[in-house]
Amino acid sequence: MKLTTPHFVVVAMVLVCSTVAHGFWTYRWSALIGQAFDKEILATIDPRIGDWEGSEVTVTEEEGQIPYSMARRFTNQHLGKTIVVSLISGVPGKIATHTPDVCYPGSGYKQKIDTKKIEIPYGEGKVASCFLSEFEKKNATGMEKLRVRWMWMRPSGDWEAPDYPRWTYASTPTLHKLYIVYAINEDDMTDESNFHEFAGDLMERLAFRIKQ
Repeated sequence: MKLTTPHFVVVAMVLVCSTVAHGFWTYRWSALIGQAFDKEILATIDPRIGDWEGSEVTVTEEEGQIPYSMARRFTNQHLGKTIVVSLISGVPGKIATHTPDVCYPGSGYKQKIDTKKIEIPYGEGKVASCFLSEFEKKNATGMEKLRVRWMWMRPSGDWEAPDYPRWTYASTPTLHKLYIVYAINEDDMTDESNFHEFAGDLMERLAFRIKQ
């Protein structure tokens, strides 16, 4: 099953809504935080990752304000697969809370598996932890099934998925959260080699840009 362009826009908007949450800081800090990171991190990496060709996903000005959100769609024509990547950057208190297992059910999706922690290799011998869950929602063309992974990164750290992100990042000036989302079918349940290769390459490129 493939997601159409309108469906991917919905996915991107769901990711953005997960950043609109209560936290330790109020919006009055946003001007200071906004100067602390490059808002074009995702846009400035190579749009092609292996056999995956990137294209922009439009995020409106209002949705991209606090925290700042960027999204890109990557398509592999050979596999007939599309992945939506979203990078949220800004105030830690608003990025560490309201993860997809909270936000997706609020947007009409049903969580199909318990959230679990997995590892993804990237870079030169590095291994990142990330959270994974699956969601589904009935639409006009059938059942939409999504696999969602998310993780965080401090400018001075590495990709990770702490058990208590709100407390872990309480003193961090700026935080980045990465979402990787794609539609799944029965063939995707066991073989994820293509995904892991893409994700590892993407994470390495983003980590390099974030630390610059």
